[in-house]
Amino acid sequence: MSTGPEIEKKYFSVSRERDRCIVCGRAGLTEVLPLPALPLTGIFLQPGEDRSRYPNFDQALLFCDECGHGQLRFFIDPKVVYGSIYTHRSSRSPIAAGGNDFFAAFVGQVAAGRNFNRVVDIGCNDLYLLGKFRGRAAELIGIDPIWRGKAPPESGGARVIGKFAEEVDFEREAGGADLVLSAHTFEHVDSPLAPLARALAAAAPGALFVIEVPSLDTLLANLRFDQVFHQHVNYFSLASMSRLIRELGGEYLAHTYNYGYWGGTMLVAFRKPAGRPAPPPEFNRPARESIAESYARFREQMDLVRRALLAARHETIYGYGAAQMLPTLAYHLRSDLSFLAGLLDDDPARGGLTYPTLPIIIRNPADDFSLANSTALLTALDSARPILRRLIALGARRIILPLPIL
Repeated sequence: MSTGPEIEKKYFSVSRERDRCIVCGRAGLTEVLPLPALPLTGIFLQPGEDRSRYPNFDQALLFCDECGHGQLRFFIDPKVVYGSIYTHRSSRSPIAAGGNDFFAAFVGQVAAGRNFNRVVDIGCNDLYLLGKFRGRAAELIGIDPIWRGKAPPESGGARVIGKFAEEVDFEREAGGADLVLSAHTFEHVDSPLAPLARALAAAAPGALFVIEVPSLDTLLANLRFDQVFHQHVNYFSLASMSRLIRELGGEYLAHTYNYGYWGGTMLVAFRKPAGRPAPPPEFNRPARESIAESYARFREQMDLVRRALLAARHETIYGYGAAQMLPTLAYHLRSDLSFLAGLLDDDPARGGLTYPTLPIIIRNPADDFSLANSTALLTALDSARPILRRLIALGARRIILPLPIL
């Protein structure tokens, strides 16, 4: 980790090395991506707030040749990476809300109109996804540490457990579930096998489990190495998720990808079998060589963008899209983006804020704002398609896309 000796001393204890695969238990993982002094993401500050509270940490991506799983070398205490100002809430984000809608539709396909007695959502966030099952279940239970010591503003009759999944006594607090959901939670969990095993043991016979996580396979295909960051400690391929289900004693049912969310998130359905589970299909594991090739292409693209920005240095350049992940994009561009005339975003809640590591203030463009005499750098890759349409409508002289795959 790096931001000077005082910060290093203060935060050293919150970083712990992970040297075994969390899926299959294999030791001797391969480091495929070193990430020294990687910044935190998802944090917005008022100008003048103390930036030193949010240091950079050394990080690396490891890969397991045995099961095809990716994981971060260092696990950083959630109290550091998920401070009280970590801002993500599902219903406030059109992308996340759309992802939850897709998730609910996939459950409908797998469950074929089935109703449920008890639905448990691990990582329920603001209950948007869980609310999709109101009227289809006798009881709804949400689990998320963001509600520790407090109640959500609108629970819709759901019972909420304000804990991390690792802390939950599933038998006592959420036993007998016949549908267990989890959208974008287990990529954040240090050792997901243990809480999932407890949830499976406590579930009703034949219970349906549906889990959504970002996909290592689509990350590699889309060159999205900016999506490797501290909050996501696990990078599941389809092969490693299948292995996880096998290790749990679950029975694989189906999977799909949501290509409208994070470039292609992975949704996998499995069940608690009544007897011996049927063997899962064989899925191809990513190869270590393909990871190296994909990263080399990503670095070439970052270098091309740097050269394009250098060529436009005498022009007015705006960034468009105050993304939560912008600090990692800036990290790979090897820039603090201070050359921008402004960072624009259409969300009024982000206007006037800044980032811990980027000396730029987010601005909301006026109704009559025009980019006719300016160059635009698209800075929110996960909203690239709508932002590209916005930049065209604003008449940008030229548009610089950080990646060629949208």
